[in-house]
Amino acid sequence: MAEVSVAVLSISQEIARYDLLHFERESYTFTPSIDLLLFCANVSVLGVRYVADQSSSSYRRSVWALLVLVGVAVTINQIQDRVCYYFTHPVNVVIRDVHVSQLRFPTVTICSENIMSLSKMTSLGM
Repeated sequence: MAEVSVAVLSISQEIARYDLLHFERESYTFTPSIDLLLFCANVSVLGVRYVADQSSSSYRRSVWALLVLVGVAVTINQIQDRVCYYFTHPVNVVIRDVHVSQLRFPTVTICSENIMSLSKMTSLGM
């Protein structure tokens, strides 16, 4: 737990430093490393934050990078598979309109939803 809070703290410090540098300058100049760190710290893609965390070990970051890349590869594979499936199995809809002169209506029973019955009420004098 302490390791995670240290990682989040270091990312927060990096963002604070970035914001301070950004607002002190008269005009903003593009700095790819700080911009990439800021993006990775705030992106909602699972694992990208841990790939860019400079305070983590290189082994841990490479495992996270591998997991993120495997996730991206599986996602691309699924999208490609579904698109190919969509184009190889077209949908044909056949509508046939038949007019029938007579329909047999089913037997319908209407049940009373009253809790009180008329025979019970008349026996009680109501």
